[in-house]
Amino acid sequence: MTELPKVKVLIVEDQTIDALNASRYVESFGMSVLGIAKTAEKIFSIFDKCLPDIILMDINLGGEETGIEIGEAIVGTYGIPIIFTTSYSDDNTIAGALAISPYGYLVKPYGSASLETAMRVAIERRRIEDDIRESNSRFSMASNVAKLGVLEVDEASNSIFINGVENLYTFPKAC
Repeated sequence: MTELPKVKVLIVEDQTIDALNASRYVESFGMSVLGIAKTAEKIFSIFDKCLPDIILMDINLGGEETGIEIGEAIVGTYGIPIIFTTSYSDDNTIAGALAISPYGYLVKPYGSASLETAMRVAIERRRIEDDIRESNSRFSMASNVAKLGVLEVDEASNSIFINGVENLYTFPKAC
């Protein structure tokens, strides 16, 4: 596969051998590893220096907090994409992980090709989401300047919503 753009990756893993393997893979993709963390404290100390573009997060970190709990805090505060890497594939673990909308879920042991594919998909999803956010922001600004309302139809509830209608009926006031 072709080399990925220089992406900064944080690896969160409590098993040294898994962390080193992930680090080796990530660097072979042309990405940089910001660090390896085992605890929330270490993760946030790395964030103080530099925010990663993506996080590879183990779910079972061997401590009080799980990767899912730490991931929830990260997504809620920073919005950094997370790919879970774990040995667990039971329904409860997967449901917990899905609750924070991860960008990927890899079951260990995984190989270089699986990790690279998951990371490529995650990076592309992030790029698309950023493009949509920017497009929505531009559309919102243009709608406000043009004093346009937006009509939304919800087929599931047979409802119609009109946003920005307050701008449709404003007229200049006479002196």
